[in-house]
Amino acid sequence: MFRPTVTQERLEFQLAPTRDTITGRAGLALFQEAALVLGVRKSIRENLPAPGSGHSFKPQEYVLPLVLMLCGGGRTLEDIREIEMDEGLRQLCGFARLPGADAIGQWLRRPASSPDSEGQQASGPSGDCPSDKADFTLDVDATMIETRKQCADMTYLGCRAFQALLSFIAELDLCVACDYRQGRCRPAQA
Repeated sequence: MFRPTVTQERLEFQLAPTRDTITGRAGLALFQEAALVLGVRKSIRENLPAPGSGHSFKPQEYVLPLVLMLCGGGRTLEDIREIEMDEGLRQLCGFARLPGADAIGQWLRRPASSPDSEGQQASGPSGDCPSDKADFTLDVDATMIETRKQCADMTYLGCRAFQALLSFIAELDLCVACDYRQGRCRPAQA
């Protein structure tokens, strides 16, 4: 049986200080690249409303970093700071600026609306139903958004969280309403 010596196993590289920007999260850039190739940016532009002012973040500036944060193991909105502080990842992904956790939270909580054909803001159901069924199931479910913010209440899970109460029409896989709550708010308190 042949056993190589220690010198034969040693890799031929040298360590040296560098001024290059490096990141331990370079793999997340692959998710960004895949999203761009699949046309996610175009889909965001077509399906999410543009900001009201020229100074606001564009929807893709919220969605793409948020998706990377979740792919990287983020569990709370504050975890966006991990991407914000990682200059190497921001350079790889082309993020010139990032919204903070508060800005993302406000963006997620704002009422859903989209411009109609005349440029007016339309919101709520249009009356057109993409189904021939007459009976539907309304599925109401609370979704916890864990946070470290002191203004959030403790939940029954033992963590501070905000709560979004989502209402879906199950047969259409369609979210028809959202009610944002502070934490352990009971339905009767809405």
